[in-house]
Amino acid sequence: MPTSPAAIASYLDMERREYAALVARSQFGDEAFAASNSGEHVVGSYAGHEAFDYERWLLGGLTRQPGAVAIDYGCGPGRMLKRMARFFQRVDGVDISPEVIAVAQRRTTDLPVRPRLWVTDGASLPVDTAGQYDFAFSVICLQHICVHTVRYQILDGLYRALKPGGVLSFQLGYGPGHPNMVDYEHDFVQATATNGGTDVGVVHPGEIAADLTRIGFTRLAYALTPTGPGDRHGAWIFVRAVKPGSVAAIGDADLAYWTPYGFTALTVDPAAVSTARHIQRTHGVVGRRRNLHRKLQDAERTLTSLRADLARAISSNAPANSQD
Repeated sequence: MPTSPAAIASYLDMERREYAALVARSQFGDEAFAASNSGEHVVGSYAGHEAFDYERWLLGGLTRQPGAVAIDYGCGPGRMLKRMARFFQRVDGVDISPEVIAVAQRRTTDLPVRPRLWVTDGASLPVDTAGQYDFAFSVICLQHICVHTVRYQILDGLYRALKPGGVLSFQLGYGPGHPNMVDYEHDFVQATATNGGTDVGVVHPGEIAADLTRIGFTRLAYALTPTGPGDRHGAWIFVRAVKPGSVAAIGDADLAYWTPYGFTALTVDPAAVSTARHIQRTHGVVGRRRNLHRKLQDAERTLTSLRADLARAISSNAPANSQD
């Protein structure tokens, strides 16, 4: 049964509240936080992320023509807007949090070309982004969205935002290890935390391939990397996909140019995906969480029964009311 729009809206409201709280706890008054791992809480481990080689995994093997324009989904306080600006004429950004976008606006005033920044509904892109971008990317964002329906809509929105021939490049958590990991296809709208509190985990690359192929992307590829700073997934997976066509100002958008950078062809493989999911649900984190949930439910039922027995025992042993 499809997840109701009301349930998805409630989940997205939770995300907005969480990020507003994280901004309130962060020290965005000056740039000192960028040199530490404790001064801000939206990215978290900020200095560690600054040392991670995102450019290799997002751009390695790609060439860019003058005038190429990019968009960052889940831009946060502008970290990757600032880093990627030297590769493009302009890098725009979108985020679900108005508080976060306000920080990004302040932090990107020194860029040669100011980005266009939007607050989104958390599950789509603004209409006027359609067909405007040569390159779209997202890091440490989609893995925090534990509702498959929302992630799919975002990927579909990024497809629409790309020009024909444009390239999408993004990152997700991969493999077991995260204690609060949710199955890739689960719409876990009941989540009460984001940004690492409840994350999605990919257990086979084919899970992502099925979504991207259905949307219309071609030339899919992936690379597995060590887990980035502060994350608890077993590894990271970087994915690339191309929107059919040849208008975008991105060259070498083909696996032959990406292989030296560690990328492998990404294909739809339902049988392998089914096997990987079975192993994870039986023996992995998802299975252990499910079994623990069942044990807690059994314990709650037992406790309720014992309380009822105790209440009846007390009632039956109570002395009768005496009358004068």
